[in-house]
Amino acid sequence: MGVRNRGPIRRRAAIAGFVATGCGPFLGACSATATHPIRTTTRLTVLPASTTPEPPRAEVTTTTGSTPPTTIVQAAACLPSQFAVVLATDHATYQTGHTVQITMSVRNDGPTCRGLDAASSGACGLGRLTASGESGQEVWDSDGNPYGDSYACPDIGFQSVHAGWSTTVQFSWTQDECVSGASQGPPQTNPECPQTQVAPGTYSLVGFWNETLTVGAESQSHPVTITIAQ
Repeated sequence: MGVRNRGPIRRRAAIAGFVATGCGPFLGACSATATHPIRTTTRLTVLPASTTPEPPRAEVTTTTGSTPPTTIVQAAACLPSQFAVVLATDHATYQTGHTVQITMSVRNDGPTCRGLDAASSGACGLGRLTASGESGQEVWDSDGNPYGDSYACPDIGFQSVHAGWSTTVQFSWTQDECVSGASQGPPQTNPECPQTQVAPGTYSLVGFWNETLTVGAESQSHPVTITIAQ
């Protein structure tokens, strides 16, 4: 089991080595539906990072025995640039207190690659969503919860993400203020998650998808703007 602790940084760290068993008791409810579930799981050994960055390369394994040698080519690591992330909301304007429903669509527009074998959403998942006010300050993210960011996720491996693979993830925002904050845990509270109603105004929603093997690298959607009326 690995422990995930982001501390006060308002930015989701990459989740290589973790998986979600569900969305957990967080304010951003979410679920995922794969529209093309054709992902083949392959367990691999992760080698130490090189001191000199290199582009992802396919791995080649040759097996020998009584039969002629067989060469197996593993897909190269997934890149953030090959995933298209698109957001859509059920309305453009919401009355104060009404739940905002957001759909995030993800598609692999590149070749088959090696990605994370993890759930689509939840605290240990691949997808997340943020909302920022007119000043640009983040007021909500789908991983935020009243008790901070310290939680354990089961270890995972890697899998092949085929060309053209796609999925959709559903998020709900109840217009509360809550972002990922310091790891504290019950009975302490996360000061960045007061769970109060955000002020009326314009908010920018951005979706993120982490299918890569690079720490901190996420595919990102274009922002979608909504208005919360008086």
